[in-house]
Amino acid sequence: MSVKKVVLFLIAVFLIAIQAKAQPAAHEGLRVKNLYDTLRFEDAIAQGRSLLRSGKIHDKADLIVIHQYMAYSFFNLSQPDSARAHFLTLLTLDNRVQLDPIRTSPKIIDFFEQVRRDFKQLKQEEQIVPVKEYVFMEDLRPAAAWRSALLPGWGQYYKNQNSRAYWFGGTFLAGLSITVAAWLQENKYKDLYLQEQNPSKIPDLYDQYNGWSKIRRGAGYATVAVWAVAFADALWSDYPRFNLQTNPQGDVALSLRIVF
Repeated sequence: MSVKKVVLFLIAVFLIAIQAKAQPAAHEGLRVKNLYDTLRFEDAIAQGRSLLRSGKIHDKADLIVIHQYMAYSFFNLSQPDSARAHFLTLLTLDNRVQLDPIRTSPKIIDFFEQVRRDFKQLKQEEQIVPVKEYVFMEDLRPAAAWRSALLPGWGQYYKNQNSRAYWFGGTFLAGLSITVAAWLQENKYKDLYLQEQNPSKIPDLYDQYNGWSKIRRGAGYATVAVWAVAFADALWSDYPRFNLQTNPQGDVALSLRIVF
């Protein structure tokens, strides 16, 4: 593989990765909304609970949709206390949220606006809002991606994925070392082959040259592949996160979720 092709390949990987990262991810919260829209209120609540308990929902927009449609579902099942709890949580996520008057029942809107007034009063009086509140942490993956682009494994180490970091880093450096060593040997035997005057020695020197050339190409391809996988893994794969939530007393609960 020529240097030009390698450079073009790396540029293509960067462009594809950046474009894919820029595309909005499919919202998990839409599962709850779709169940609500088909009047499957109990299923919408069960789906919402499952998503919230999974610990995999880190996007604020997803959380808003989940709590919003769980509140709608509880309201339609004549469970106003549960609906109120989810509306309060919704307001802790976005206190300026507005319900769609075309798609939402006037009764639900009136109920929600009453909850909003209660929420504002609690905040003004500096009282504890008796709901779960979320503390959002920065997504490390964009910063990890450029680190792994510079040195495979560095991005994984940045995301506290030490085993992956050592594997990617070690494999990349080993592949790079083999590629460089094979390139040196290839050039050495190429010069010897071209300079040899004895016909009986030329075939053996050519075989040596050709063998090292194949090793150099194979190791080079493998090294580029490791770089690409490490970059994609740093950009997209999940990682150990600290999930912070506050209970109604205002205490912070800290949990560590390990993702392999």
